[in-house]
Amino acid sequence: EYSEELIKILKSKTPIDENDPNEVEIRCVSLHAIELLVAEVNLISDIKVTSVILDRLGFFINRLHTNF
Repeated sequence: EYSEELIKILKSKTPIDENDPNEVEIRCVSLHAIELLVAEVNLISDIKVTSVILDRLGFFINRLHTNF
């Protein structure tokens, strides 16, 4: 889970600099979530995935739903 401080920053849509401790927290939580998803998908599916596959899938889905 994100810290309460980070949740406030995210809700306010304040930009976070690369390598800022809050940005590092987001990356760490994301990596952990991906590993949990990999374990669950591989447990219930005949199609086996890796963390790289799910990370890239999430990246591309986000790009589809974000205006750049």
